Amino acid sequence: MAEQPVIDIQDLSFNYESRSILENVHLTVQEGEFISIIGPNGGGKTTLLKIILGLLPPARGTVRLFGQAPAQTRHWVGYVPQYLFYDPQFPVTVMDVVLMGRLGKRFGGGYTRIDRRAAATALEELHIQPLANRLFSQLSGGQRQRALIARALAGDPKLLLLDEPTANVDNEGENKLTQILQTLNQRMAILLVSHDLSFVANLVQRVFCVNRHVFLHKPDELSTEAIQDIYHADLRMVRHSHECFDEEHRHD
Repeated sequence: MAEQPVIDIQDLSFNYESRSILENVHLTVQEGEFISIIGPNGGGKTTLLKIILGLLPPARGTVRLFGQAPAQTRHWVGYVPQYLFYDPQFPVTVMDVVLMGRLGKRFGGGYTRIDRRAAATALEELHIQPLANRLFSQLSGGQRQRALIARALAGDPKLLLLDEPTANVDNEGENKLTQILQTLNQRMAILLVSHDLSFVANLVQRVFCVNRHVFLHKPDELSTEAIQDIYHADLRMVRHSHECFDEEHRHD
């Protein structure tokens, strides 16, 4: 029997008021895969993540997360947002932030010894255990990103979703993040949203380009030319296979 996909989306469409955001989306992610989502701002990337998490209902189609409705299985998902909205004057430590990843594992009361052990293990895995008692607001961009990944790992996920993880991260931080994600991918599927195509090309097995529709690419289809009609900037271009032809999705 074939393994159940980690994510299985079929014939999905989503509208906001009268505007179509996503149309006829088909997307599957298998256990152990490392997938990237790219696309322009407003193309539907964040909406797609919210649908996968069960935070938005599709207008049409089906979404299965580990074979079930997302609301039933999203506790198996670690989510790393692009931004964490917090009051920099509030004295929250790195350990406090990472422990938040355990909130879905308990029912009332304070954090247990098991919770604290899981948080400490996540800090070790992200190589930031010495920062546990430092204020989150005092961290560099790369350190904050690793703290947020540690928060996601503290919940012992089977799938990791990351939204623009290289935003506000310098080259050294990006290199460390690459090594960490490669290690994590040995035990969980990873779905990563990014505009940094050079970062994506070195990590992932498949690329989904989201611009209302979803188109599949392989990393070796990423060239050094620009994706002019998507980004309007000098980034990498994606060449389509014969399976991806569509009038609204050309990179000529």
